[in-house]
Amino acid sequence: MVVFIGFFSTIMSLFIYLICLKIRRFSVRKGGATLYVMTTFIIQELVVLSLCALRGMYSFNDVFLSIYFYKKILIISFMVCATWGIFCGLRGVVFTCYQVSGTQKRVGSIEFYRFVFSLIVMIFHASRQINNSIPFKSGRLGVEFFFVVSGFLLAQSASKIAHSECEIGSASSRYALAKIRRFFPEVLIGFAFAFIVEHIRLMNFKVSTLVVDMIKSVFQVMLIWMSGLETVSFFNVTWYMSVLIIVSLILFPLALKNIDLFLNVFAPLITLFVMGYLCLQDGDLKGNLGEYMGFFHKGMLRGIGEMSLGCVSYRISLELKKMSFTHKGEIIISIIETICYVLPIIWIFGHNSSDMDFICLFFIAVGITLSFSSKGVMHKLFQNKTVLWLGQFSFPIYLGHTYWAKSLNSIFPNLNLFQSIVFYVVLSIFSATAIMCLSQITREFKGWSQIKNELICCGRNE
Repeated sequence: MVVFIGFFSTIMSLFIYLICLKIRRFSVRKGGATLYVMTTFIIQELVVLSLCALRGMYSFNDVFLSIYFYKKILIISFMVCATWGIFCGLRGVVFTCYQVSGTQKRVGSIEFYRFVFSLIVMIFHASRQINNSIPFKSGRLGVEFFFVVSGFLLAQSASKIAHSECEIGSASSRYALAKIRRFFPEVLIGFAFAFIVEHIRLMNFKVSTLVVDMIKSVFQVMLIWMSGLETVSFFNVTWYMSVLIIVSLILFPLALKNIDLFLNVFAPLITLFVMGYLCLQDGDLKGNLGEYMGFFHKGMLRGIGEMSLGCVSYRISLELKKMSFTHKGEIIISIIETICYVLPIIWIFGHNSSDMDFICLFFIAVGITLSFSSKGVMHKLFQNKTVLWLGQFSFPIYLGHTYWAKSLNSIFPNLNLFQSIVFYVVLSIFSATAIMCLSQITREFKGWSQIKNELICCGRNE
């Protein structure tokens, strides 16, 4: 309950903050942080008082004792607000160090829910490693959101060059390499954190062990280990990127060969066959990532089916963009879009994985389709730099928490549940911030071109 109220109030206060950004032109520097802190506490007090009313507590003493009982909620709120305040105070450093790219091209609502689902995945890993009483036991469905979005963007990229004269193989490899270059600095820095934390947990610092483990990690760092080349697992969270790269090399050339046939026939059939097989075989979308299912690991099958579903979403969004809606129609679209995200979140909060995973996946896909169509009245609300930055920060969050969830109880064995949650949140945010800043510094390092010129002769041999 503590975690749920903290999560709910944080998301709601962030939503109110976004509305004020549009209505009153609040900026992150001018009153934005204060507004966010105030709305967070107000919402939490309303939630606490509502719980008091539901329990039949109406007297001052009962309410006071109840608020004292929920003091952990207020402490978590203070941590969240303090963290947000630090980000706002260091805006000149963090925002400058990690600039929001493609502001006009990125869809704000997608970036907002990308951030929300990354938090859900973070809580889910805590529930598996720290304590089973923590909610979002089916939080793995957050990764399904990422796969569908990745499939949508794959179809969008393929459509831009499908009718041009290009070599399909070369274009497909360039697409995959562009994906790798985009997130490889974060992956490399995140792996360094995971490698260090894992060996602190094992208390094994022998040089020979470190060298062997580093060599065995090469397939994981190269993002090809979901093909079956798994020799060590220090940084399992990269399974999503590994599947993304491999599946892209399968679907992208199919899309380039005949984009119309792929979007209208192949992508829907692949989605139906793969999801139908997983539903009949396991009945849910959970399972060990290394679980072998015929020719593929289960994680690979999930990626193929869900990225194909993203391609179907792209095809439908093209039709929606051709339509014109009245103001009432735009309101209805926004309501449906919100419901398609909120219902799966509510379901995965209190339920284990089951055949409902496929229903939730369907709702998420519909929400993504409507978000990318940009036809709802809430489209402009999310289209601002704060939301776009949160969307980019979601990837460092995704990379910066799993090793703490796995190692926290071993490194700090005497912590109670509340202390473990506090340590987990603080350390995860610290890691994510470090990954975010260090990766951008790595990209902006001007010596790379000089090193390249020293090692590679680009001129013609005379």
